[in-house]
Amino acid sequence: MQLEHTQDDHGHGHVHVTPFWPMLIVFVTLLVLTVTTVLTAKFVDIPGHGNLILAMFIACIKGLLVAGFFMHLVWDDKMNTVVLISTLFFVALFIGIVLLDMGARDSVDRIQSGEIVAGGTREIVRNAGEAGHADDGNHDAPATDEHTTEEDAQADESHDPDH
Repeated sequence: MQLEHTQDDHGHGHVHVTPFWPMLIVFVTLLVLTVTTVLTAKFVDIPGHGNLILAMFIACIKGLLVAGFFMHLVWDDKMNTVVLISTLFFVALFIGIVLLDMGARDSVDRIQSGEIVAGGTREIVRNAGEAGHADDGNHDAPATDEHTTEEDAQADESHDPDH
């Protein structure tokens, strides 16, 4: 009978048993950070997106503690740590790109950017004087096929075979 195994049933080369006290310290730290997040959200007002940035920073610390100690990345193969860090980097990169896009939405003129309309596009008159419409300030209203002048209406009636 062999007392020491070099591999377990799943082909892993080692088994790491973490002592109780480091896990308890990490658990208490996670609880303290959670309470800190809740209290700063309720009672601290940082200008701009400061509260969000602070909450995300605390969440990242908590995630690192969970990954490092509860998922045993501190004692595991370093390649797993590299994979985790590169994954988190690309997630942060993609979220950052989306946030940059969301922040730049107001810098584009609403008329110039156009609208997304189900079933097609809506033409928005850029210069009210071009089509003869008065600018009523309602740029969200759908463009209509109404005639702009009586001359246009008469010209269309002369080409209409029903009249």
